[in-house]
Amino acid sequence: MTKTDFLENLIGREVYINGNANKKGPDVLSGTLLDCKKDYMVVYTDKGVQYLRRDHIKTIAENFSNSNNQQNNSNDDVEFLKANSFHDLLKKSRYKYCVVSSGGPNKVQGILEDADENFVSIVTEDEYVRLPLFHVRSINFSVQNNNKNDKNNK
Repeated sequence: MTKTDFLENLIGREVYINGNANKKGPDVLSGTLLDCKKDYMVVYTDKGVQYLRRDHIKTIAENFSNSNNQQNNSNDDVEFLKANSFHDLLKKSRYKYCVVSSGGPNKVQGILEDADENFVSIVTEDEYVRLPLFHVRSINFSVQNNNKNDKNNK
């Protein structure tokens, strides 16, 4: 069984990325694996659809604690972007609102202005940010702009 076969067999199942049920932290993500491409994976989490670059993934564990070990058909209607590569995904997503994570508390939230082979450009509320593509761990387009609510609650 190759790595790709292993990951394709996990599509539709609940997985832990970079951790497990007992290990929590900024890099740990859990959800249903929706798709797997050569350089990124798509995981449906409680925060929406996450697109994860595979070169930042250290471990993948299947969650056996659920009583349903069969593929989860309730996620069949989850919509997500499809592209052959992470770079193509970013190109298709120009001008979408997103959260780009480079790990831990380092995240950038704004409009995806552009992406090339080396950088991702994000327009935030008050700055223009260029992130090296190598440092981008994940991107989420499911977010809603809650900045005003966050400011009012502080």
